[in-house]
Amino acid sequence: MEFEYGQQAWLEDWGLVLASTQETPAEKRPARLHKFFHSRYTTPVEADWKCERVMMAYRYLDEHLESFEKYGLAIASKKSATIGRCAAIMLWRFFGCVPDEQIKNPPSPEILIATSEMRKKVND
Repeated sequence: MEFEYGQQAWLEDWGLVLASTQETPAEKRPARLHKFFHSRYTTPVEADWKCERVMMAYRYLDEHLESFEKYGLAIASKKSATIGRCAAIMLWRFFGCVPDEQIKNPPSPEILIATSEMRKKVND
């Protein structure tokens, strides 16, 4: 089942997930995120779907952080990482928008970044 996931909602959810990773011990994070998403969305199915999409993006970023740093889209240390709005929107364009059957095969970070750069040029 798929849901519309608007950019603004994604950015708000993404911000909470990033804050949660820094503020909440790892063993308590799932419960905190579950509570947040279920308080924010009208149905449990939608809340779970959106939570899973954001977490997929988070895991993807974690796995490919070096590429995001290389292109100036993230700054990482041993304890934390910071990404800007541009990178969060780039992740939303895939993880928040693609159909369920495509979500398990994300493109390489280089393709996501190149696509984002092409969009910027077209929109300028």
